[in-house]
Amino acid sequence: MEQYPQWVLDMLEPEGFIKRFWHNLSRYDYDTYADIYRITEMEYEHYFGRRKYKTYVSFANILSKKLNKVKP
Repeated sequence: MEQYPQWVLDMLEPEGFIKRFWHNLSRYDYDTYADIYRITEMEYEHYFGRRKYKTYVSFANILSKKLNKVKP
């Protein structure tokens, strides 16, 4: 059985996908968050054979909820 790197397994949870999104943001020079989301989604699809989120808007809503949860 193939073993996946920990960052790949972490992407199964929303927090792990978001963490990978931030990682990719620092790694690639793209104009929009949507571009970085697409890269992250392609990585997820490569390993799991399907998309994590249906659209960028779906992901952005989850990201917004997580960021708002952190605020005091």
